[in-house]
Amino acid sequence: GKKKRRDYYLIKTYDVLFVTDQKFLIYKKTNEDEDIRYVVPYEELYDRIKDFHSTPDGKYKWIMNYQDHNTKFVLLHPLESKWAIEAANRLLTIFLTFGAAKILQIDNGREFVNSIIKELKDLWPQCVIVHGRPRHPQNQGSIERSNQDIQVIKVF
Repeated sequence: GKKKRRDYYLIKTYDVLFVTDQKFLIYKKTNEDEDIRYVVPYEELYDRIKDFHSTPDGKYKWIMNYQDHNTKFVLLHPLESKWAIEAANRLLTIFLTFGAAKILQIDNGREFVNSIIKELKDLWPQCVIVHGRPRHPQNQGSIERSNQDIQVIKVF
């Protein structure tokens, strides 16, 4: 069928790595010495978009705080807006670098999460992801502590 804009973007940016019976989306290498960056699946991700309208950093007024549930690894990404497409593009970059989450937990409301999931599925149709809730109160506490750390860092 006719290719969509996202198809050309994916073809231009990524390659497919075949390992046994699995396919992994990887970034195209710019030179031979570069390591392969590929999708490594893990179970859950926490994502929170913090509002910094009162103290923007240039055009960036939001911070997306992404945390891997298993490793507690945190990535911060500046955002210009809180549009689902911008958040989905940032998440796609994270997923293609570290692996796609199966469960997306966002405390910005179900409608917003569903919009992000829809955008992600438009960008990467094979990605299977659902909206979830924290299974344990301590899971939410971990992202809350991370958000407090961000507030402290912004003060300095």
